[in-house]
Amino acid sequence: MAYPRWDELTDATAPSARWGGVGGYHSGPDAKRVVSWGGSDGSNYLNDTIALSSFDGTISSLSPTGSPPAARNLHSAFIDPMANPQRLLTFGGQDGNLLADYYRDLYQLVLTGGSEAWSALSPTPDPVEGLPDVRSMAGFILDRENYRAVLFGGYNPSVLWFNDEWILDLTTLAWTKESFAGSRPTARARFGFVYDEENGRGILFGGESNAGRLNDLYQLDLTSGSEAWSALSASGTAPTARMGMAAVYDPDEVAMWVFGGYGSGPLGAKQGTYKLTLTAGSETWSQVTGTEPPARYHSMAAYDRYRHQVRLHGGFY
Repeated sequence: MAYPRWDELTDATAPSARWGGVGGYHSGPDAKRVVSWGGSDGSNYLNDTIALSSFDGTISSLSPTGSPPAARNLHSAFIDPMANPQRLLTFGGQDGNLLADYYRDLYQLVLTGGSEAWSALSPTPDPVEGLPDVRSMAGFILDRENYRAVLFGGYNPSVLWFNDEWILDLTTLAWTKESFAGSRPTARARFGFVYDEENGRGILFGGESNAGRLNDLYQLDLTSGSEAWSALSASGTAPTARMGMAAVYDPDEVAMWVFGGYGSGPLGAKQGTYKLTLTAGSETWSQVTGTEPPARYHSMAAYDRYRHQVRLHGGFY
């Protein structure tokens, strides 16, 4: 069989249909799995936690102790494999369309297999700027080299689109508002944002702004003390303008995979599987042909490092 290719996984215990959930890959001594939290089923906001086993592909509902975040979707999250024990960190999101329905809280889910536990975190505000504004659909990535989280962009109905930058020190849990050098992306939400661990940079693609859907590409050099944005020119044919796409980093191929999203028009939900090879200075887009999942956007996606697979769940169409 030719690779790469999509295969549908079926499991009778699969959770309800949903969109706007988030998650990531957890590899611990007691589990290898993709963990996902929250979302919306179209009628209700959710705050359940589910796991997809890397070993046999089965899906299970987890029952963490502690106090989980309020049900919501379109929040931002990553898994922190450097913490001991490993944890999922989640920020922001929304459970409605009014400003009061948007969040800026920070929670952790400790991922010890069989003893998962939620707790609210109380990060120290920036001494001048305080805490990030409430928002959803923001970029939130783990900078492994400097052990910090990077928050960029997002949306709320007061400010609309953001293009501010924040650093969360993951040792001290202190927020710092930044103003990085270079050509910062325009304000936006619903974009793809991954950490390229091979090259120590963030990679940002597309999204939605007051100008509509986007397909531009940026890199954020995360060298401590010399952080800088720059537009990134890649050869090949880029995906068309879209928002809400699934975007994941593949450390084996040193690439970003992009699937789906929402473009323009009444039937804007898209298919399309794209690979952005991230060889520094020779970045290249290519499109993967073959059978694909149905068109969708705001799916949960993660790269399973054990299986060397992109795992995609749910979405809206």
